[in-house]
Amino acid sequence: MDSEIVKIYTVIGMVMTIFALLIFSFTGIDYIKAMFILYILIGGILSFLGGALLSWGKTGNPSHFIICLFMFCIIPLALASVMHYYVITPLKAHGLLSPLNIVLFLTSITLLFIYVKYYEKYNWKTYYIQEGKQLDIDILSIQLIGTKPYLYSGWFMNKSYLFNINRVNEKKKWWDTREYQYTGLPKGLKITYFSTKEQQLYQGQFKLKKRKIRTLMGLTLFFPLFRLQKYDHLNLLLFTKGEISVQLGNYTTDINFFDGICTPITVEILSNQQARVFEKNKSDIEINSLGQNNDMSDDLNLIRKQKLHIRHTITGLTHKIVSINVITTSGERYTLTKKQWNGKTLSKMHAPIALINLIIINNKGQKLSWEYVYDICDIANHFKNNELITDINYTFHLYTSEDKSLLATSFEYLNGEKNEFKLTDKGVTVV
Repeated sequence: MDSEIVKIYTVIGMVMTIFALLIFSFTGIDYIKAMFILYILIGGILSFLGGALLSWGKTGNPSHFIICLFMFCIIPLALASVMHYYVITPLKAHGLLSPLNIVLFLTSITLLFIYVKYYEKYNWKTYYIQEGKQLDIDILSIQLIGTKPYLYSGWFMNKSYLFNINRVNEKKKWWDTREYQYTGLPKGLKITYFSTKEQQLYQGQFKLKKRKIRTLMGLTLFFPLFRLQKYDHLNLLLFTKGEISVQLGNYTTDINFFDGICTPITVEILSNQQARVFEKNKSDIEINSLGQNNDMSDDLNLIRKQKLHIRHTITGLTHKIVSINVITTSGERYTLTKKQWNGKTLSKMHAPIALINLIIINNKGQKLSWEYVYDICDIANHFKNNELITDINYTFHLYTSEDKSLLATSFEYLNGEKNEFKLTDKGVTVV
């Protein structure tokens, strides 16, 4: 029997049980016989229809009718009689079956049913994000252990690369319209993929900490009642040399909660299905080497694992700022509130920032997107020269020039000492 049909038939059986219980408990002697005839008639009709549904498109099978008869008639009647003679009747005899007690009992049963049905039934939109365009990842198989497909077979969708401005550009977050892919609380991840630029197959199986996920999700005790999720994105970050991170995320925020390393493997280790997918996709893969990007990957590997106290100090025309969004070198995202612009240390420690996007209203009333993309190698050089960096204060000063243009200066203070990170890109576009 299909799982959805089982759910429907179980609900029908529960309704028939309640119907039988009402007949036992609240029908007078004059009507009880007629009501049981009606019960058997309804149960028989439902059993006939249920058996016909199970035999749809197949040769008629009497066993289907018998199964449905047990589910819709016999078992509910037996359960109702047991509850009536061994629960309800003793309660009546002791005067405990008051309206208030009935309401409390039914409420408890309802809450219990809700908690059993929806406990840990989180829904996830799943994505994978590459370190950069140069990796060109080809996933051969991926499994989110401990979850089930939401509706159809689940998969991880490519959400571009790590420092893509579209990850913080509100009008470009097209992936948020995607349907959920998995449901449940993940307890593990199994993946096999091919890194084109490294010309290497990787495979890994990891155990995810459910307690860590519950802590980050917050108020999990009330989740079955309200079905509100703090995070509904599950991002898999793929770096060079088989390193991965797993994130929880939502529309504005991504936060890492797991790091692991996949093992390099050869084609011989692949399963037959994985080998077929690999051979099919290999003909479409353009083979290149990492070349000059290898140094950047090493530098990124150094700084993305740093845990620093981050501050943001913004002065000048701050009333023109609409929003500020950040991507760190570890791949995490966060949005700054106005209370966090005054040099206050963020509550969570982060890696150095890779990209800042400011949405600002200029003097003409236009909404501008200012993009600051930092040079990864330059940031790494600062850490190579000073291994004791624990605090970074990112400062911006907004002001108006003589020709009424809106301008900004930016500096970084490392442990209180003024520095300036190089930028690989600084763009201003009209939103």
